Amino acid sequence: MFDSNESSHQNREQVVACQALVRKELEPPNGIADRSEPIPLDFIHPCIGKKSLRAVGINASESVLRMMGWWPRVRLYTILKLLSTIFDRAEFLDLFGCVPDVLACILGEVYCEARNCRQPAEFVKIDRIIRSEKDPWYRPAVAPPDRGPLEPGVEPAISPERLMEIDLRGCDDLLVEPPEGDWSRDRKIILFLQTGLRLGFEWTDVIEMTKPYFGPTLNQPPSPCIGTGDLGRFSPPAHDQAKRQQSRQFMLDLTSLLRRRLIQEGTLVKCSRLRKDSRTEGLNKAHIVDEQAAYEWATLHFFGPNTASKPFADLARMFPDRRIRTGNPKEKRKEIRRRADQIRKRVAQILGELGLPMGNRLSLLSPHQTDRALFPGDRAHV
Repeated sequence: MFDSNESSHQNREQVVACQALVRKELEPPNGIADRSEPIPLDFIHPCIGKKSLRAVGINASESVLRMMGWWPRVRLYTILKLLSTIFDRAEFLDLFGCVPDVLACILGEVYCEARNCRQPAEFVKIDRIIRSEKDPWYRPAVAPPDRGPLEPGVEPAISPERLMEIDLRGCDDLLVEPPEGDWSRDRKIILFLQTGLRLGFEWTDVIEMTKPYFGPTLNQPPSPCIGTGDLGRFSPPAHDQAKRQQSRQFMLDLTSLLRRRLIQEGTLVKCSRLRKDSRTEGLNKAHIVDEQAAYEWATLHFFGPNTASKPFADLARMFPDRRIRTGNPKEKRKEIRRRADQIRKRVAQILGELGLPMGNRLSLLSPHQTDRALFPGDRAHV
């Protein structure tokens, strides 16, 4: 844990440099200063690049650097959303100007302490510890009520660090799974929750907004195992390339036969496969995006601020197709529409598979559209 009393002068300089970097990236975008328009989705676009983070002495892993790029903007949005529900509009606008300064001071220490983190769970833990001590808007997760004895293997509550430690990579290539439960959906639920935390959304918000749809429990990844089957006695073939290939193919065919038999018997079921990028380029279709980017779209749409009119166009501007470059304004508008349609369809697919709603929510800081909803009067707390 970072201790300013025992830190060296060099560490203090790193903290100040991190604070300055974060504060620079928290400048309000155009259109927000007068608070006359709703905050667009591109307000929470990741602005801190890897080179800028490296320049202030941060040597974290690529996954942690990606989190650091998103973290300040999303944290600012979640704080503003919280304050808009606590205070009336006049009090809220008085606080609006000081929030970025306070947040930058806190995150500067977080980034300095997490400068050598290798795993996302480490960064989440450091952020939670420092914010719990210094963030006036920190909301700790509420402990679940005691429901008596739990089933064997069931944890009483999962922490954000524990969630981020779940490694899905070992299960991504599974061809079959046990018939009990639905691991394909369970995997998507964990990936969706992890993405929300990686982008910087408040742990309490992530839990509160998804628990009505996901339920109170998460299923752990299945443990790959070897099924029993009579493969016969193995005799190594003579050193001949053709025979080695024949033997290899025989074993593959026999293994596939045993797998099909277990599926027919109901002992195993097929896993749903991820859609892969074939890298073929059609004239009328957008490129297939990787799963990580698609879940970022879905997470931002679900947890983030949606404009009243065109949230998918905002996402299309945030996530343009880098493989298509055009300077023609007409072609650029056409590409944004195509990209927005692709994002809309993919987000609808992901949220539909998870059982989450697609409906737009209130836009933040929109006096013409949401004053009555966000600021109904003086309220001391939610």
